[in-house]
Amino acid sequence: MARPKMGRAARAGRDGPGGTGRAGTGRGEKVRPVNQVSPAPAGVSWGVMRLLFSCTPLTGHLLPLLPLARAATRAGHEVVIASGPDL
Repeated sequence: MARPKMGRAARAGRDGPGGTGRAGTGRGEKVRPVNQVSPAPAGVSWGVMRLLFSCTPLTGHLLPLLPLARAATRAGHEVVIASGPDL
């Protein structure tokens, strides 16, 4: 069965104006990749952050947090994990 042809108006709703393939972008707009981090404003240093990871006292809730906590520790941040007495 052949796919029906879509007019420009239908493509604009699905893919963005002009059928760009990126929903919600218009012509001439720059799209920043999702994984690109904005630089700190001039004169601002983020420095060391103090992070608190908290979870329900269940192993399945704690284990997914550990890689994030370890990565933050390796990056030089202060990390504390809070949970219930059962862990």
